[in-house]
Amino acid sequence: MRGQYLELRFFDVDPFSPSGLSCDALRLMHCFVLDGLSRVSRPKTNAELSSILTRADASALADPLAKTPAEIIPEIGGRLASLAPLARSLGAEWEASLDSFSRALTVPRESASARIA
Repeated sequence: MRGQYLELRFFDVDPFSPSGLSCDALRLMHCFVLDGLSRVSRPKTNAELSSILTRADASALADPLAKTPAEIIPEIGGRLASLAPLARSLGAEWEASLDSFSRALTVPRESASARIA
């Protein structure tokens, strides 16, 4: 049975938010979850999942002030862009949140991690 477990690993703890998680991050999570529930995707192989987790771990451990590696920008940027219609339908705040994360992809110093580094 699919869909029994969901793990979201893309959030930085935000020390500038009283709860540790910004409203922008919550809106992005909201978009990802809604998109995941409404879009059918093919099951991933163990090798594909391993590759995804390896890239995610490398990204999480990267210097927050360093430029985002060029080879991952199209993949992540494309995924964020795919959420734009959903964010637009949810309202201006969701669009602004998505734009904020998209900007941080190409200008990492705008991320919460970089602001404390």
